[in-house]
Amino acid sequence: MNTGAVTRVADLPQAPGAIAWSPDGTRIAFTMLVPEEATKLGAAADKPEGAQWAAPLTVITRVHYREDNEGYLKSGYDQLFVVTADGGAPRQLTFCQFDASGRLSWTPDGGAILFSSNHDKDWELQGGISQIFQLTLADGEVKALTTRHGRNQDAAVSPDGKAIAWV
Repeated sequence: MNTGAVTRVADLPQAPGAIAWSPDGTRIAFTMLVPEEATKLGAAADKPEGAQWAAPLTVITRVHYREDNEGYLKSGYDQLFVVTADGGAPRQLTFCQFDASGRLSWTPDGGAILFSSNHDKDWELQGGISQIFQLTLADGEVKALTTRHGRNQDAAVSPDGKAIAWV
């Protein structure tokens, strides 16, 4: 900070979100969209010479597929990542077909990260409903910490690690 020097920590294909420094300052956790291949209904016929094809067909399979001021959303899921603060390749921590969202909060020992998500079977039909989850970095275990119906988000772990506050 004193020198004003700037360095690139990671070269990312998408914009990161929910950026959170680890308690010891050595790692940065964030969410990022991991695109998935769009559903296709078949292959296009061979294009005759001089033909002008229409734009490729877009197949929408998600309930939530567009937003105001954004238009059509890219196909994929927001996953949780971590990268060392001195730079390098980010390591993907979640690999599920659910979005990791909300504020990220590290446990004081840096061994786990809390985030919000909805892992219910019908999650796409439950707009605004989420639970607080904990991801343990050592083994990748993800477990729900809340079961309250409604929006549970923006968890913050207390400095001693004994309590969690959330909205």
